[in-house]
Amino acid sequence: MADCPLGCRWTNAGGLRFGANVRTTDIEFYRDELDQQRASQITWRPYTDAIIDVLSTFYVQGSEVRRSRTTLICFHIVELHMPDRVLRQFGLLQHIPIHVKTIRRITSQGRPDEDWVHFHTAHIERWRQRLHAIIDQHPIVGDDPVQATSIYMEWYWQITRR
Repeated sequence: MADCPLGCRWTNAGGLRFGANVRTTDIEFYRDELDQQRASQITWRPYTDAIIDVLSTFYVQGSEVRRSRTTLICFHIVELHMPDRVLRQFGLLQHIPIHVKTIRRITSQGRPDEDWVHFHTAHIERWRQRLHAIIDQHPIVGDDPVQATSIYMEWYWQITRR
């Protein structure tokens, strides 16, 4: 099982109906399966201190950038990195995430001479400012995990699809 992709590690005993005919683009299938996940099937904090402690310093230097709300850019592709949506993975209390403005999706087809550095100037600047956009535990949440979870879950159930 360790040599399987992470997405295949959900076992049939855990409820996943993973068939050979499922495409990676079948978003409805994956949404349905994720909707059926139980809390016991989720590893809320995959990057424990024990795992991080044995990593080479190369991998942990500058680790605060993992919590930077920024853009990730590769030529014409721009993706938003929104760690405030998964704070529990960083050992922090989850708060209601900041609203995400969508970015325009583009294709590189028919644009062989496009100057992507110029085209993505604003996104590149956001990346350059990444160390000024580190997400931390929200002050409204405080240190009370029960209150933080209650506030977050109330919001979550209002916005989630059912």
